[in-house]
Amino acid sequence: LRCQAILMDLQGNEFKLPSHGTSHFGPASWHGDKSVYHVLNQSGIESEIYGAIYVYDSRRKTSTKITGKSALLSPSGMEDLKPVLINEDTIAVVLIDGLWTYSLRQQQWTHKHQFPHELWGEHLQQISWSPDLTKVAWINQNTGHDKLVVMNIKTGAMTTLLDTGEDM
Repeated sequence: LRCQAILMDLQGNEFKLPSHGTSHFGPASWHGDKSVYHVLNQSGIESEIYGAIYVYDSRRKTSTKITGKSALLSPSGMEDLKPVLINEDTIAVVLIDGLWTYSLRQQQWTHKHQFPHELWGEHLQQISWSPDLTKVAWINQNTGHDKLVVMNIKTGAMTTLLDTGEDM
């Protein structure tokens, strides 16, 4: 089974993304002529799942794989990472141990904000970015009950908006 993903920009132009085998494409985030998206691929006899982040440049019609964090991009329970372009040069993504940024110009990952150890794990669900991309929210299920957490990406300050005290 092969999957074909198509991006559409605000002007209605369609862009076919490169096929990545049996894939699950996460939602795309646009900034100018560039879009960033997460792909989960399933391959091999044992159906190993691995993840990758790609940047698509609609002007050049090229797709570039972002490397260096493959072990963190494919843990179970984090299928939709929802990476975003916070400017023309920088990707931001929430991974199992904190907020990471990637400079397209320098081709380098930076661990921007580390999570407290009790938040580490593969149980971050429903990651969602604020419209201005200054905050990111998620449900954390790593503490034995569900917490709705919001992080300011500039300061790293985290606020728990809801703590169920038990699994939802």
